[in-house]
Amino acid sequence: RTIGRQILRFNQLSTLLVRIEACLNSRPLVPLHDDPIGSYALTPGDFLIGRPLNTRPEPPIDDIPQNRLLYSQQLQKMFEHFWKRWNREYLSSLQARRKWEGRRENLQ
Repeated sequence: RTIGRQILRFNQLSTLLVRIEACLNSRPLVPLHDDPIGSYALTPGDFLIGRPLNTRPEPPIDDIPQNRLLYSQQLQKMFEHFWKRWNREYLSSLQARRKWEGRRENLQ
């Protein structure tokens, strides 16, 4: 759904997938602490290449029509679309609270 009906060349699809992979593998595996000494967060990238994967932030390009974008900007727009869907559909499902769905007796 991120790509839609667009036809990408191999190098464009590969670039998009690598950017998505780097983004997902840069997320911390454990919650961050307020302690500045222990502020380093372990990421999947640490296991894959021995150091964190860093991606530079890109300016949003939502307002530019699709036919006016360069190839790199089109890839960026697809990546942003993926990231919005990832946040909305997957990450929000991880926060679902099952605590109140079942019937339990009150504490006394």
